[in-house]
Amino acid sequence: MGDTRAKRSRTSGFPLDCPYALTQEQSSSCKRQLIRRSLVVIDGGSKDGTVEILKQNSEKIRYWISEPDHGIYHALNKALGQSHGDWVCLLGADDYLWDSQVIEQKAPHLANAFPAVRVGYGQVALVNESGGALGSFGRPWSEMEPVFLTGEALNIHQATFHHRSLFEARGKFVGSFRIAGDYELLLRELRENKVLHVPHLVTAMQHGGVSSHPSSKATAIREIIQARRMHNLAPSFNLVGAWLRAKMGQFCGGGYLQTPDS
Repeated sequence: MGDTRAKRSRTSGFPLDCPYALTQEQSSSCKRQLIRRSLVVIDGGSKDGTVEILKQNSEKIRYWISEPDHGIYHALNKALGQSHGDWVCLLGADDYLWDSQVIEQKAPHLANAFPAVRVGYGQVALVNESGGALGSFGRPWSEMEPVFLTGEALNIHQATFHHRSLFEARGKFVGSFRIAGDYELLLRELRENKVLHVPHLVTAMQHGGVSSHPSSKATAIREIIQARRMHNLAPSFNLVGAWLRAKMGQFCGGGYLQTPDS
């Protein structure tokens, strides 16, 4: 598969073994608030040495497989089938957790918010190839909700935690999407339910991912429109205008796709 983002998609799941989610009898054995993490790696049949790296680090990975797939969301659905954590974070090939304390910082907030909330998110640092920070994004939901629900901004899946009950209730990703499958999934949930925002950096994302490439922008917006139609939601005037600008950008060297903080 030619899509780098899809080639080595990963999910990391972690059950929240802490007193917030346990009965009084169980909590006495959980004073340490231990957070268990597991890593699931789905590789799209890479021939670039990825498999050798996975083999060398197999003791750190709960499950991995390398085989051809039909796109990023097909790969992520395979990963979800192997992810046993209560919460799941979906990372692309070039994404990584910001630091070693991210999950420990996030877990109490998620545990307290569930079951009223099945989706939580933080902030993403945009970095260059050497890891230098170029900026960050991840606005509060009060600011994000209007542009997300109208389809004028994509969510930041790298910094989003999904409770496993979300997939049980709403289903998995639509595998035919290339870019906006996570938007469509969250549209099922967030039209009706709350979301938790914790203003901590969660992950780093390398500048230049598939959704930011000029040739992908029109595809991304077309898929957002498609996702909205699946839920009987008409595209906004701004969204249609963005699609037209992106199509023009394919011929003029530019394009348009609103980032979560633009």
